[in-house]
Amino acid sequence: MMRSTLKKLLIAAVFSLSLSVSAYSHFEDTPLGVRAAGFAGAYAAGFPSPESLYYNPAGLALVREAELSSSYSRLFMGLTDGSVLGEGFVGAALPVGRRYSAGAGWQNFSLTNYYSENTFYLGFAGEVAERFYGGVTLKLLRKEYGSTAYTSSSVNLQTGQVSDEVNPVFAGGYSVTGFTPDIGVLYEISDSLTAGGALNNILVPDMALSDDDTDRVPLTGRAGLRYCSETMTFLSDISFRERDINFALGVQKDFSDIASVRGGLALGSRQYRDIAVGASLRDRGIFRLDYSFTYPLAGIRGTYGTHRAGISVKFGGIISREITQEDRDRARVLVSEAIEYMSAGDFDRAIGLLSRAIRLDRELEEARLRRDEARKLRREKRTLERQARRQYLGGVNNLDRGNFEEALDYFSAVLALDDRGWEEIIEIKSRTSEKLEELAGRKAEYVDGLIAQAGELSGRGDYVESAELLKRALSLEDRPAASQMLSRVYENLVNEYYTEGINLFLEEDYRRALEAFKKIVEIDSGHAQALNMIERIESITER
Repeated sequence: MMRSTLKKLLIAAVFSLSLSVSAYSHFEDTPLGVRAAGFAGAYAAGFPSPESLYYNPAGLALVREAELSSSYSRLFMGLTDGSVLGEGFVGAALPVGRRYSAGAGWQNFSLTNYYSENTFYLGFAGEVAERFYGGVTLKLLRKEYGSTAYTSSSVNLQTGQVSDEVNPVFAGGYSVTGFTPDIGVLYEISDSLTAGGALNNILVPDMALSDDDTDRVPLTGRAGLRYCSETMTFLSDISFRERDINFALGVQKDFSDIASVRGGLALGSRQYRDIAVGASLRDRGIFRLDYSFTYPLAGIRGTYGTHRAGISVKFGGIISREITQEDRDRARVLVSEAIEYMSAGDFDRAIGLLSRAIRLDRELEEARLRRDEARKLRREKRTLERQARRQYLGGVNNLDRGNFEEALDYFSAVLALDDRGWEEIIEIKSRTSEKLEELAGRKAEYVDGLIAQAGELSGRGDYVESAELLKRALSLEDRPAASQMLSRVYENLVNEYYTEGINLFLEEDYRRALEAFKKIVEIDSGHAQALNMIERIESITER
């Protein structure tokens, strides 16, 4: 979180005899590593990578095979003063025995010719209890200022006169070294959800150049959650450092085993607002290329953002976690439990158990095959469940609007689905059956209402509307009484149309008379008198 360029701060510091070199905060809590930067630094919940040395050393415990990672970052490219801020990292992590992992790394931050920070990491982590991991990182910190005309001379701030005397700020030297440990923990709440927390710079080492000054690296605390589905990862972090509190959110989408894209948002104290995006390409699970871009939404202005690139290599065939007979036996037990969950349709739990089995015994091919099968069935189940819910809701909406035939079509489609013994689908079909019973009751009431209304209209002589209501009622439910009433209504309509047609014929309004007789034929296609009159009218109009 560099609030202004370090170059300006450093030059101001070396020019000023009255200012301490601690005019800026050193060893800043900025994202380290390309993937973590793509998440806007939301990495406290642990990943099996060397970068865990920096964020949460407990993450090393998740490492199952040796990995070498390196990255380089250009920070805030395009600064108007031409400053070149760079950061590099090289780290390695490897399993040690059955339950433990170790890691080592080197981080370098530099402002060319003016200043540099180097941090050397040595970490160790392990599984303390089932699903609970702990880790510690030992850090050697070193910062160093370049020997320039500004640092080797004294300046009178009032007169601007430069003397040959050594700048008192650097009288004790241009570099200082400190030491501090970090500690971290992880807990797998479920097969998909992991929580983590860490304390960094526990000893708050004093990195002042002079014994007369105090320049401590602040204690930093962080905590976060990580949720993983089959192709998505969601992360959230909160961190504190002195009076600053920051939040970060990250998300990643995986495309098979080849590529991933990610993004993140961070915000916090002192106008800290960052947005980040990133991507990874993988080759056979051995090589991984990473890139990320971070842009400050507040604070520093006029830059092209921060660009990071890195490469990671795994050496699973050379160095990997030792597989004991106990691990193999436990893995087989987990596979058996997973098969039971698969039979019950609980594929999320099955996949979690199979993933744990693979972590215990990476050579257990059955676990991988079963996990692939469980993932495939989970996709099919989710598709079927979405289809069932969509049809069910379509039926409910139409039922509420009184569209009984449409509702029946939707509900029938749900019941026609093969539930495959999956509880969620069975439950939807059960609710559908209940809705069908409700539909039958409401439809009967609705049909009764239509018949009653049709009788009232018929009594008032409105035979056309009465007939429409009766036809609607009979389309929903076969009612003998409605059929008989419709026959009587049609009889009255025929008489009405016939009388109207004869009167119009006598008035020589042949067009309207023809329409009246044709309406009779629509009701009764064999009505002899109407057919005769249609023939007479057509012969007259053709002359």
